[in-house]
Amino acid sequence: MKNSSKNFLAINTAEEAQISSIMARMELSEKIGQMHQLSWQFFSKDQNWEQIIREGRIGALLSVRDRDTVNRLQKIATEESRLGIPLLIGDDVIHGLRTVFPIPLGEAASFNPELMEASARVAAKEALASGTHWTFAPMIDIALDSRWGRIAEGAGEDVYLGKIAAAARVRGFQTENAIPGHTMVSCPKHFAAYGAMEGGLDYYHAEVSEARMRDVYLPPFKAALEAGAGTLMSAYHTLNGIPASGHQWLYQQILYGEWDFQGLVVSDWNAIYQLIDQGMAADKSEAVEIALKTGLHLDMQSFGYLNKLAELLQNKRIDPSLIDDAVRRILRIKIKLGLFERPFVSSEHSQVILCVEHRELARKSAQQSIVLLKNESNILPLKPRQKLAIIGALAKEAGEMLGTWNTCGLAEDAITLWQALESRQEHSPLQAESIRYAQAYELPKANYASDSIPELNQELLAEAIKVAEQSDIILFAAGEPCSWSGEAHCRTDLNLPKPQQAVLQALMKTGKPIVLLVFAGRALSLEWESENLASILYCWHPGIEAGNAILDILEGSINPSGRLPITLPRHVGQMPLYYHQRLPGRSRDNGGNHTRYVDRATYELYPFGFGLSYSQVKYKELQISKSRISAKVDSNEWLEIRAEIVNESNRDCVEVVQLYVHDVAASIPRPRRELKGFQRINLEPGEKRQLVFRLKSSDLGFHNSQGIYITEPGQFQVWIAPDSRLGLKGEFWLD
Repeated sequence: MKNSSKNFLAINTAEEAQISSIMARMELSEKIGQMHQLSWQFFSKDQNWEQIIREGRIGALLSVRDRDTVNRLQKIATEESRLGIPLLIGDDVIHGLRTVFPIPLGEAASFNPELMEASARVAAKEALASGTHWTFAPMIDIALDSRWGRIAEGAGEDVYLGKIAAAARVRGFQTENAIPGHTMVSCPKHFAAYGAMEGGLDYYHAEVSEARMRDVYLPPFKAALEAGAGTLMSAYHTLNGIPASGHQWLYQQILYGEWDFQGLVVSDWNAIYQLIDQGMAADKSEAVEIALKTGLHLDMQSFGYLNKLAELLQNKRIDPSLIDDAVRRILRIKIKLGLFERPFVSSEHSQVILCVEHRELARKSAQQSIVLLKNESNILPLKPRQKLAIIGALAKEAGEMLGTWNTCGLAEDAITLWQALESRQEHSPLQAESIRYAQAYELPKANYASDSIPELNQELLAEAIKVAEQSDIILFAAGEPCSWSGEAHCRTDLNLPKPQQAVLQALMKTGKPIVLLVFAGRALSLEWESENLASILYCWHPGIEAGNAILDILEGSINPSGRLPITLPRHVGQMPLYYHQRLPGRSRDNGGNHTRYVDRATYELYPFGFGLSYSQVKYKELQISKSRISAKVDSNEWLEIRAEIVNESNRDCVEVVQLYVHDVAASIPRPRRELKGFQRINLEPGEKRQLVFRLKSSDLGFHNSQGIYITEPGQFQVWIAPDSRLGLKGEFWLD
C-alpha cells in the first residue's frame, strides 16, 4: 500500500487556489467557526447543534465514534451549509481502534519500526472505516520519569528510538488510501517537553535549557514533521515558566521559523482557557489573544475562539491575517484529506475492523513487545506435562489487557492468559498435566487512590496457596490496572500493589518456582521480585491478543525478543532515572564521598535496552574501520564499526544489537552513553553474523548554548552492545 506521508503538506497550486476561492466567500463567523472544535460527547441536549453546523460555526468535531452519525453530520455540513465545507473528525486513536495493540511504550520494546508503522496503519484503517480521519497521535514526548502516567503513550526515554518510533507511526497513520479513497492525518503531541515535568506530574512545570530542548525533546517532533505529519498538538504544562500553549519561542522561532511548518496546530483540550489558571492570561479574551498570536489555529473544546475572536478583532487586539492564516491551514488539511470530494464513509469498509489479519498483527506486536528480564535455570520455556498454577486476577481480567486510551476497545475482544491456556491445552506443546486458577487478590474498582486498593483477602490468599501447593510451577499475573496509567494517573509508588506483594511472599514459602508476569503502563520497581523469583516477563498492557502472545512465549513457540525502552528502577526515589545521564563530578569513591545513595544501590535494576531470550548470544571481535575522521559537521566521511554476533544455542532467535557512543570531553559534557543505532537480526542456531554500523561526524554533535548544532574534535568511545550497560568497547577520534 502506497505511503506518501512525507509529501502530505507539499504546497499544491491548484489546492491553494481552491483555498483562496473558498476564503474569498467566507464571512467572519464562518472563518471563526472553522477554528472551533467540539467533542460530540459534550454536545448540550438543549442546543440545536445541527443548526450550528448548518450555519458553519463548527469546523471540527472529536469523538464521533459512529459512522452513520459522521455521515449524517457531514451531510449537513457539505449539503446544507452555505459554503459546503466538510467537518474534520478527530479522535484519540492511540494504539488501535477495536484491534487494540500493546500500549505504545510496550510496542517500543519491539525496537521494530516496521511493526510500529504497520500497527499505526491498522489503526488508521479501522478509524477511517468508522468515520474518523484525524488521530491525536502519536504521543512522542521523551519521558524520563515513570511516575508520569503518560509515559505509557510514548516510546520511552531515548531520543534515537523516539525519533524512529515517531516517524514510523506518522508514516503508518498517514498511509495514502489506507482504505480506498480515504487517508488519515496524524497529530504528534505534546509540543514540547511535556514529559520533563517536575515530580512526574501531569499539567505541571518543566525547566529545560535550550541546548537540552534541542538535543532531547525537540528531535522526535522534527522527525515526525519530516515524515510528513500534517498537524501538531500543544501541551498543557509550563516550560521554563511560560505555558507551552502560549510559548512564542516554541512556535514562532522553532516551529514556524526554523522548521517552516505549514500544517495545523490544535490546542489540547481546553488548553487555551487554562492559560488563565497558569497565570499567563487575566481573562478569557486575553487567553484567546495569546493563543492565536502564539500560533494555535484550532481551539479544542474551550469555546474561546468561537466566543471571543470577533470581539478581539473589533477592538483591534488581533490582526485579521492571523485568522486568515489559521483558516487557510485548516482548509488545507481538509483538502489534503480529500474531504471535499469524499466526505462520507461507505459501510463496505467496516469489514476491516477487527479482521483476522489485524488480530494476527496485534499478536505479533504483543509477542515482540514482551521482555524477558530473568530466567533462572532456564525455567522458561515451560516443560511438557507440568502442573500449572495460574494465580492472580490479571490472568483473567480481559479489560485490563487493553491499557490506557483504549477508547473503542472492548474487553470481550481481548484474550487473557487463562482463556489462551483453556483453548489451546489439547494441541499445545505444553500438554500440561493440570491447570488450576486462583484469583489471589482483588483489583481496585476505581481509579488509583490510597483508599481504592482492596486489603489482602485472606480467603483468596488461602485458595491461592492451596492451588500453588498442588502445582509444579506458579505463573503469577501481577502489576497495575490500566486505569493507573495514562493522563492524570501519576504515581508516587512504583512497587507492585501491597496485596500482590503479600501474596507473592506467601507463595514463596511453598517452595514452588514462580514466573512473574508483569502488566503495567510504566517502569515498575521490582527489586525484591528480581532477587527472589525464578523468572520475570514484562508484558506491559499487551492488547487484545495478550493471552495468546504470552502463552506463545511461555510454551516456547516464540523466542522472546523485546528490549526495555525505559530503565527499570530499584526504587521510586531514583526518579527521574534514565541511561543517558551525564557523568557526575565524583563518580568514584573520594574518601567516602561520591555520587550514591546510602540506603540502596545507585545503579538501575534493569538498564535501557535490556532483554533476554531463550538463546545464548555472544558479541565478539569489535573492529573500527579507522581511528580518526573529520570533525566537520558537513563531512561525508564515514566510520564503520563492526562486530561478530554469534548464536551459541540450538534454537533460532532475534537479537537487538545496539550502537552507543560517548564523547569523552566536550564544551557541554555529554551523556555517558547515547544510542546511535540498532539492528534487529534473526540468527539461526549456531549462526555467526558480522554486523556493520556506520557513523559520520554529524551523528556525533550537539547543540551549544546558542542553539547551534556543533561537532568538536576529540576522543569518542563506542560500544556494540546488547543493552546500555554492557557491550564491546572501542574508541576513535574526531579531528
